[in-house]
Amino acid sequence: MLAEIVLIGDSYLFGLFHYLKLLLSTPNMFANSCAVYVSSSIFEGFDIPLVEAMATGTVPVVSDIEAHRFVFQGDNVGYLVASAEEMTIKISDLLDNETGRLRLATNGRRLVEQKWTRAKVAERYRELIGDSLYPITLADDL
Repeated sequence: MLAEIVLIGDSYLFGLFHYLKLLLSTPNMFANSCAVYVSSSIFEGFDIPLVEAMATGTVPVVSDIEAHRFVFQGDNVGYLVASAEEMTIKISDLLDNETGRLRLATNGRRLVEQKWTRAKVAERYRELIGDSLYPITLADDL
């Protein structure tokens, strides 16, 4: 299978610097046409680009770090990998197996809709914070 790899921004892929072709459109426009999202980060806070990629139906092949595990929520939505070799194999497998890739893409999109929309995240913040933002009402002061 012939595939074009386009990387956005500067990146180190498991310690190896790669010259990158800079895409001149927005990342989301690009993500809509991608089959696989790749990240070899060794640390992330909350990986918003990973969630955005999953929302567009792009299957993630990402380094096995806490932030990526948190986004995956233990679901079968992509691959967490420990090495460049494993990453290469998983990317190749996804490009060669459209049925499997589309199944993972559907799972990822479903997970984003269930857990990671702005509304869902805001709802969880409200649950966590509760009334602590406004613990005393005007009536309580009287």
